[in-house]
Amino acid sequence: MTNMHSSSFGWRVVAIIALFAYFFPSLRPVFKYFGAYAGFLLVGYIAVVLAFLWIRSRLPRDGRVAQIFENLLLGAAVLLAVFVVVTFVYPLADGLWSVGRGSDHDDCVILGVQQLVQGAFPYSVRTYIGNACSTGPGVFVFAAPFVVVGAYEYLNVAALVLCSLVLRTRYGTAFSQTWLLILVGSLVFMELTSVGSDLIFLSLLTLTVCVGLDASRVQARIAPVVVAAIVCGLIGAARMNFIVIPFVIGALVFSADRRMFMVFTGVGLGVALVLWLGFFAWDPALFSPYQVVQRSQRLAPFWVLAAGGLVSMCLFFASVYLVRRSKFGVPVFYLVSMLPMFLVVAVGELGVRGWDLSLWEGANFIAPLFPFAAYALTELVLGPVRSVSGSQTVA
Repeated sequence: MTNMHSSSFGWRVVAIIALFAYFFPSLRPVFKYFGAYAGFLLVGYIAVVLAFLWIRSRLPRDGRVAQIFENLLLGAAVLLAVFVVVTFVYPLADGLWSVGRGSDHDDCVILGVQQLVQGAFPYSVRTYIGNACSTGPGVFVFAAPFVVVGAYEYLNVAALVLCSLVLRTRYGTAFSQTWLLILVGSLVFMELTSVGSDLIFLSLLTLTVCVGLDASRVQARIAPVVVAAIVCGLIGAARMNFIVIPFVIGALVFSADRRMFMVFTGVGLGVALVLWLGFFAWDPALFSPYQVVQRSQRLAPFWVLAAGGLVSMCLFFASVYLVRRSKFGVPVFYLVSMLPMFLVVAVGELGVRGWDLSLWEGANFIAPLFPFAAYALTELVLGPVRSVSGSQTVA
């Protein structure tokens, strides 16, 4: 089995990228919540995660311990634990509005949906700390059912369950539950999940699309591709810089199928553009999502942002070439392609904060890649996966 202890150059590069994307954003919660003990706890946290990855990579597949990962009760227990954490932590985090603290990501989504239900422009109101909302209209579509029934905090949990089920269907129980354990082991992932950040369910849905599309490509079925394109278009309408996502995913998944690429990208970009232009035309003066672009320009010089975008572009074209020649899955190449673009803004925000990790809100900019980093680490410890009709296995 090719796994984490592989000596190949490609595996080492992916390991460095995946571990960096996994650990770097978690510096924020460690330094934010543990103060003087942060350094000691950070070393311990990294050691525990690396030990788990190393041990998991060496478990005999038919051994008694490895069979634990085939037991559905393990995944159910982890998902139940996440549900319980959200149930108890979200009300506490949400209550910080009374003292002007906390995150207003959930506030933007909830207020936006409530405005739409009343037939009002969703960007005509501000959050409890006076911010205009950068949330795109695509988010409102996903969140509406949960907001209407008063259960918005469980949207991230629902997306986590869905993504876990799709991974299990494609690659088997052992893969999906290993991925799940690695993902919930991310401190910043659990932090953002608990406070209701929409970036979490968006990232999970993006991975779900990648994995589901890979199977549809093999089976050459156009109907699932169109459905996935619509979902991806809604994701592309979630933040202004997400508009590239339908094109990136389409090119990576359908690098050898021009017809499917055109269908997927055309539908995905079409959905995203209709939503963006429609809401902009509704009230251009109050349309606030463009502040993401303006904020990025304040966080780093233009040449730094351009350099990050150029590196991402080069890695994207390299990924399109390599994806069908590599044992790695599409999500790994998505991670490699998108990381520089998000990273330059995240580091720029850290610089604005005086390099104080406890205040580093820019860690959230890397949130769209958390599930992909966990996916890459899962491939590293279990070996590359094959998506075939019927049985999904680890190679």
